Amino acid sequence: MQHHYTIIGQGLAGTVLAFLLHKKGKAVKIIDDGHRSSCSMIAAGMWNPVSFKRMIPGWKVQEFLPAAQDLYEEMENVLGEKFFHPQELMRIFPDQAAANLWDERSDSPLLSSYLSDKRNDAAAQQFHQPFGHGIVVGSGWLDVKKLLLRAREFFISEDILVEERYEFKQTEGHTIFCTGSLNHENPFFRHLPLRPNKGQLLTIKSDELNVDIMVNFGKFLLPLGGGKFLLGSTYEFDDPVEAPTDSAKEEMLESLGEVFPGRVETLYHMAGYRPTTIDRRPMLGRHPEFSHLGIFNGFGSKGVLLIPYCAHHFIGFLEGKNQLDCEMDIRRFEKR
Repeated sequence: MQHHYTIIGQGLAGTVLAFLLHKKGKAVKIIDDGHRSSCSMIAAGMWNPVSFKRMIPGWKVQEFLPAAQDLYEEMENVLGEKFFHPQELMRIFPDQAAANLWDERSDSPLLSSYLSDKRNDAAAQQFHQPFGHGIVVGSGWLDVKKLLLRAREFFISEDILVEERYEFKQTEGHTIFCTGSLNHENPFFRHLPLRPNKGQLLTIKSDELNVDIMVNFGKFLLPLGGGKFLLGSTYEFDDPVEAPTDSAKEEMLESLGEVFPGRVETLYHMAGYRPTTIDRRPMLGRHPEFSHLGIFNGFGSKGVLLIPYCAHHFIGFLEGKNQLDCEMDIRRFEKR
């Protein structure tokens, strides 16, 4: 059988792209090596519509957020699993300047949809927060690992997925590379400036901490239930050591200790590489010489929020219905 599209990689990007193409009735084949190094499998899956550094809405968030909500809820219905969790986020202000900036920007029409005027005193009283806190709505987290595993079962049942290591070669039909941080192994697209960014996470447990919303204090805390939390994360460029490191563990626990003095137990320590770009924008497009080869990559730490909209946008491009957004198009690097 000749396939319309061959997707290389079943991380979150490849999964969403394949799901949407399959939904449109396209003949899709996914080649994946068993998530050999997919950062999606250990991702916390959080999304936040606000940039705390500049206190502005995230890039294209008014388009990305509805697209993400619609798609993940549709995937829950099709796959029969719950993995999409909208949830408020408590931002603990690191200093008075951050608190003042929050107050200054909270009346902005651009931010009014995302910044709540309420406080969560029940959660806040468990933390050291001399400068106060604010509440973000429109945030949440996606159980990415559960989604990927359930989608894998679905793709296998539909005879879509082949578990093997892809050997780079010319293939029939469109071949779309969704290989994340392994893009350097791709002879067709390794020239693109995709930079692996190592991130590390801890799964911790504490009988003294009882919060049911996400918390940001420079690092983040994500409640999993049963006294368990995800604590993260680190951002490490040019670190060739794939394994988790003690220094990163100490960094995360020390950061938590500054706002929460109680006891915590470390259950798991995970590490993976995010596929990031020099301008923090995705990499979408066709190969300049082999037009049947494409790339859908470079989503970094914001992939959960960006990928659904970008997948719709990219499929429209592949079908000749729209041009690529110039901020996402890989041709932007030709000018650099």
